[in-house]
Amino acid sequence: MEIDGAQHMDVRSWYADMRQHNEIAIAGERLLRFPAWMIRHRPDEVVDQVKAALFAAGWRP
Repeated sequence: MEIDGAQHMDVRSWYADMRQHNEIAIAGERLLRFPAWMIRHRPDEVVDQVKAALFAAGWRP
């Protein structure tokens, strides 16, 4: 999981994030990304997506 703040909007940072995400995808891994405002203003939605990703990966409580 990655939380993106305003600094990720800079073109170089944005590209570095894309490249990192591509490398993670090529390796067959999952990466969830959320803007910082979502963590503050929609935490339930973040939790739902994290849970969905964990279940999709085979996790069971």
